[in-house]
Amino acid sequence: MGQRLFGPKILKHTSSTYRAELDWMEIDPREWNLAPFKYSKLGRSNNEPISNLKSVKLANGLYESYADLNDSIRKTLKISRMKYQVYSDHDGTGTDKFLYLSRYKAISEALERWAYHSCRISPQRSEFGFDLDDSTTGIAAFPSFSYIKAKKHSLYEAYERWLLRFWWESDQINILELTPNSLTESNFHIGLSNLKGYTLLGPDKNLHFSLLSCKTTKGLWAYGFAVRSRLNQSINAAFVELTRNKAVLEQWAQFKPLKQTSNLFEQRLLYFSEESGRRLFESRIENSINTKHIWNIKLPNIVTNLELRGEWSNFTKVWRILFKGTAADVGDKHIFLF
Repeated sequence: MGQRLFGPKILKHTSSTYRAELDWMEIDPREWNLAPFKYSKLGRSNNEPISNLKSVKLANGLYESYADLNDSIRKTLKISRMKYQVYSDHDGTGTDKFLYLSRYKAISEALERWAYHSCRISPQRSEFGFDLDDSTTGIAAFPSFSYIKAKKHSLYEAYERWLLRFWWESDQINILELTPNSLTESNFHIGLSNLKGYTLLGPDKNLHFSLLSCKTTKGLWAYGFAVRSRLNQSINAAFVELTRNKAVLEQWAQFKPLKQTSNLFEQRLLYFSEESGRRLFESRIENSINTKHIWNIKLPNIVTNLELRGEWSNFTKVWRILFKGTAADVGDKHIFLF
């Protein structure tokens, strides 16, 4: 920790660290990342909202950090531990090539979960869209002066979930295969086997959806997808998700439990990691690449677009955007959405 965004101390960082912090700050001061100030004491004592913070090193030079809400918050909101067999059961997970940024992201996600659990049981739950979609879809947190950055990431996730489900259920989205050069601009591709990349051409031309897949060392298929305002940014974000899913699948294959998981998203992840699911995925991709029809698709109405306010707002801004008809937890394991 201990990284600073402002003042002369930033000049002591390496050029790559400096560049990364500028990327997070951007130009508009309202979007500066205030995590070094807002999060400086979190995870250090049980009196703070975040009581546990730890990190591990993944492949491709990435770090993954985990954060948990303290016992008092969990007890008050009756938050039980999810019975995951593949994914981590921590409240927040963050992945980045910089350790301190992975920690900031893990804390942000844990605080986001605090907002989620609190708002979904509040009398205003329908205002926040939980009567339409009871999941965390479209919720994002970012510690800054304004809600701009949180709202932007909320839109990324909401659009990602809608576009992925719409493509899978309708086949009415054109897909292009990403060129090898676009996949090798960063070092994230190193060590990945059978790497493939695609971009889904959705109705919003200002948002880019990247979908990547590779084969794990255990012979399973891993996937990663993400939406950003630039194609290269969406590819890099998808690589991060791909690396995370690859890591959890390899760990699951090594300590494969006898009991099947009851979690729908884990069931989908495991189904598409195996050959039967992979064949279904490849057939859908092939249909969308080979079609000569240009679809004229319109975005559905936005049904939720507001800030989630509460005690967590002392540390971060939390926003939710939700498109109509995007519930992720509807259907069976044969839907490519996890």
